[in-house]
Amino acid sequence: MIPLLIGMLLAVASFWLPRDAIDPTARALIPAIALLATGIFPCMSLAVGTMKGEHRAPKQVDELYGQLRSVMQVLVASFALAALAIALIVGLVGCVAQHHPTPWVLRGERVLLATICIVLAILAGRVLAIERAFFALLDVNRRHALLVARSKTQGSRDETLGRWKQDRFTPDSLDHANTLEDA
Repeated sequence: MIPLLIGMLLAVASFWLPRDAIDPTARALIPAIALLATGIFPCMSLAVGTMKGEHRAPKQVDELYGQLRSVMQVLVASFALAALAIALIVGLVGCVAQHHPTPWVLRGERVLLATICIVLAILAGRVLAIERAFFALLDVNRRHALLVARSKTQGSRDETLGRWKQDRFTPDSLDHANTLEDA
């Protein structure tokens, strides 16, 4: 909700932005937004690759699926907002490129600029959600690593205990049992 409020404040403030400042600002924003958008796809691959079921109970797999689904929703929404922002900025630059705009075009530019401000503020809020998504993925990977490590430790412990029991309590040999019967 806070990003939307910030976006609305920026939208109102954008009405005082000089028309000559729109093109240079757009040229700076588009690569930054595009870089953010291209970074989202590897994050999606990472999230999908985190879905591993070994050493997990079915309930844990369902919990993991729910967490990863939430992460994917944040990433997809962020990508969609980034694509929308780029499309709107390109449209705005096209309007600004007109040398003799009509009053309708000038009003449309301001509405488009205000819309861009709102979309960019929401996108910034999604960037914070992406940060939380990264830490959620880190937690998921940590839990999985702990499950695997505990399983290996338990297996190693059981194996060592089994060998110790076998060494400690060796069965009587048949020769010793026969000697006792003869006596």
